[in-house]
Amino acid sequence: MIWVAGRMRGATSLGSIRTKRRGIFVSGRGRVQIIWWDSWLISQRPFRIRTLGDRPSTTLCLGTTTSRALYEIERAALRLRQNHEPLRRLIMPKSSTPDLSLSKQFKGLKTLYTTDPRAHTLVLWTMGTTSLLGLAGFFTLSRFIQASRRIPNADWVHPGLLVKRPLIRGVVTRVGDGDNFRFYHTPGPLWFWPFKFRKVPVNPKELSNETIHVRINAVDAPEGAHFGREAQPKSHEALQWLKNQIGGKTIWCRPLRRDHHGRIVASCYLPPRILPSSIFKGKHLSLEMLRDGWATVYEQGGAEYDPYTKEAFLKVEREAKAAKRGIWEKGSKLKETPAEYKKRHIAAEAAAAASA
Repeated sequence: MIWVAGRMRGATSLGSIRTKRRGIFVSGRGRVQIIWWDSWLISQRPFRIRTLGDRPSTTLCLGTTTSRALYEIERAALRLRQNHEPLRRLIMPKSSTPDLSLSKQFKGLKTLYTTDPRAHTLVLWTMGTTSLLGLAGFFTLSRFIQASRRIPNADWVHPGLLVKRPLIRGVVTRVGDGDNFRFYHTPGPLWFWPFKFRKVPVNPKELSNETIHVRINAVDAPEGAHFGREAQPKSHEALQWLKNQIGGKTIWCRPLRRDHHGRIVASCYLPPRILPSSIFKGKHLSLEMLRDGWATVYEQGGAEYDPYTKEAFLKVEREAKAAKRGIWEKGSKLKETPAEYKKRHIAAEAAAAASA
């Protein structure tokens, strides 16, 4: 059932008409009460009609569920305004499906509303604003979905990403050597307070194939004992320094290229001291390693020096040598650099394979 009530200006005493099943009921003393019922009407809210200029106009329409009901109410209001006569019986079609043809149902509305030029301006402004808001919402949603896609491991780092070189945020889950670590990518706002709906796994089984193996750019740290090779001096101290700086913390990385081991060479940034690391990045990790004396400048093939130059890294290395920090504790000349160490072992392994 839908209840419609309104009051017409200048209306005198009116007669009344009541239909048996569907229709309009009109009472006297200028008050129009319309009761409209049918099986497909489910609302029960007020509907007001008042005069505006020389024609009635709808000012509030909350209960109309079909265009047919609105059309019949406008016809009733127009007859009251022009003739002050009792309304004739208005009956809905007997068919259970209402006729929604524009040419039949909106003929009266077209006469009432299309003559005002302000209506055209309002329609254009409404359509334009709705279109702009829809496009803005679609663009924002698509960008959010794109920015929230997680990179599971190094195999998912495609060439396009290495060309764009975006900054990506993640948590360091494991530090395996003095110049590389495992990185769990955490894109979007759902990983950190106050929108922390996702958590970084801590179980090694859950982290399997879900982390990116990152090689820190521009530096070469002392090699630890692995693959049957002996450890270099200060390799353990360099590893502990890196663990203290980034282990289990949120950092930012810029992927640069893929090395011959399948690792992603990246320019990395330490967590800031005061500001939240989920939003801000701190100092450059490679520069801090060189400054504290726990690495040498990487000068072999495929070296990446983003975001600085090779000379900037060499300058910081010279300062660490002069201050005798880290691996330079006994002087500015190392017995064997990390690059020389790797060349020696590669040559020895190649000779052993050839002799076999």
